[in-house]
Amino acid sequence: MKMKPRVAICIPTYNQAQFLTEAVTSAFRQTYPQVEVWVADDASTDETSKVMTELKEKFPQMRGYRHAHNLGIAKNADGLLRQPQAEFIVRLDSDDVLGSHYVETLVQLMEKYPKAGYAHSAVKQINKNSNGVKLRLLARKIEFQSADLALNAAVSGFRVASNLLMFRSQALKDVNFLENSPDFVEDYHLAIKLARAGYGNVYSPKILGYYRVWGGNQWSLLRRIKKLEGLTYIYNDTLLPALKDRNLNIKKINYHCRQRAIQMVSILQSKLAEKKRTHVKNMLKALGDSPQLSFYLKMLDWGLYDYLMFPGKIKTWLKQKIKYLIYKLKFSS
Repeated sequence: MKMKPRVAICIPTYNQAQFLTEAVTSAFRQTYPQVEVWVADDASTDETSKVMTELKEKFPQMRGYRHAHNLGIAKNADGLLRQPQAEFIVRLDSDDVLGSHYVETLVQLMEKYPKAGYAHSAVKQINKNSNGVKLRLLARKIEFQSADLALNAAVSGFRVASNLLMFRSQALKDVNFLENSPDFVEDYHLAIKLARAGYGNVYSPKILGYYRVWGGNQWSLLRRIKKLEGLTYIYNDTLLPALKDRNLNIKKINYHCRQRAIQMVSILQSKLAEKKRTHVKNMLKALGDSPQLSFYLKMLDWGLYDYLMFPGKIKTWLKQKIKYLIYKLKFSS
């Protein structure tokens, strides 16, 4: 009888003590039998150490450790993903939650498609109180997406419902895990590296996890600025070379860089010190400078930016409603 492949669920954490227990518990509640759970605390300053102690008492098989100094999101996750010797590795952020069939469902898909470097699924977005907010779905008809298709799709952004992913450990080794990945968009960077190395991905339209969106305005602002910096690095230093390596069309990337820069002008609607404001403007121009960007920056100064972006918000809202309707029709029976 063939042994089931081992799966490791890796949970990097930093100052999320209020959510960590729910994340770890969801990892241990998997219907799949061969699961090990790892937790890496990135020198948290809240009650995480106390929670870790309680979790080790409740789940003695949990493997947890704490860094003496804060490494940052990418380096903490990188070190953690390198620890297990399992065939498949799940990256679960400590504020997110796994559905009980997550591992079982995605292992089947990964075994079905040996060239899949990672697997992902539809998820339900939840708030800080674990209440459902909305479904996050992809308008994707194919189960397996080849490396070339994945790279072409990546031009317009990270094409997943959330960053709750299962990886093939060999694929992670082939691209040296999260080496040189920027914080806050390290998952997007990794997906591009995997596609560049020839790995595709698989998607399940089933709701297999819960993605939490929470935090105050200042934390959200920090993430958005770090995301802008990371995207500039990814587009110029990773995605463009990857497209060239695989002889794919690079014409669309400039268009999407300009569009992304225009969308991220909204960062400047927040109150920023003049030095930080100048930095954000420079990063926007580095990402996708254009006459349109200059125009939108001027409209922002005049208080008209939201009016210009309103049609795009309506389009996004309609797409979400259509995807939700299709999901209900497909899975309601």
